[in-house]
Amino acid sequence: MHYSQKIFDENKKIFYAWFSAMFTRVDIIIFAAASRDDLISIAERIETEIERIESFSNRFDENSELSHINRNAFVEEISVSEELFYILTECVFYNRQTDGFFDITVNSLNDFREGMGAISLIPENHSIKFLHPDIQLDLSGFIKGYSLRGVCALLKNENIDNALVNVGNSSILALGNHPYGTGWKIRHPDVETKNDCVLLNECLSTSGNKEQTKWPVVNPHTGETISKRLPVLVITVDPAIGEVLSTVLYVAGNNEKETILKQFKAKEMTW
Repeated sequence: MHYSQKIFDENKKIFYAWFSAMFTRVDIIIFAAASRDDLISIAERIETEIERIESFSNRFDENSELSHINRNAFVEEISVSEELFYILTECVFYNRQTDGFFDITVNSLNDFREGMGAISLIPENHSIKFLHPDIQLDLSGFIKGYSLRGVCALLKNENIDNALVNVGNSSILALGNHPYGTGWKIRHPDVETKNDCVLLNECLSTSGNKEQTKWPVVNPHTGETISKRLPVLVITVDPAIGEVLSTVLYVAGNNEKETILKQFKAKEMTW
């Protein structure tokens, strides 16, 4: 982790830290009392927490718990840690609430399209069983938002009122205020516009395909890669829900969008 800090005035300072995790860069800005000497420790704890979540949820790491499930859950029922079981249960809920547009099996093998109904979660003993050999779970459309949910709780527990945490420009948490005004002004780097978004105790999540994207967003119902030019940007209170909805709205049709936004009490940014 790298960091720097600067006294803003006699009573306040700006602390800035950055590190790499989840295949991207994480930036942390904290605006706090000049007398606080625990900001480095807090940033280190944020890094540790994000790395901890990545360690069990990264499907590309053959030693992760998720990889173990992907390799073995069709062969036998697999016991799942309490936290990952909670995450998978939450993902099943969002799949049902979004008519299947949020689907963590979307990158399964051999163009598998039966959806998340082919996953069996057994709550009695926190275990999972795949009902088809081609199922592969991919949490990349959820786990950054889930991590930010934990970061938000950590910052609040440490009485940090003003902070911005940016995970790869796709999941952004904004608490309190910027030193120069109300909220935090955000401008998306991939959209040429003069319009700014001001976040105040909210999260901005974005989803979309670029030419260089290794893992493009696809429609889980058809397997087709989405070819929209502009990304979708969603504002929510919960960053995990925001990440879900940014992917869902990128895939869903206009009629479905309105229903889903209303259901989750979220806002889509129009540029």
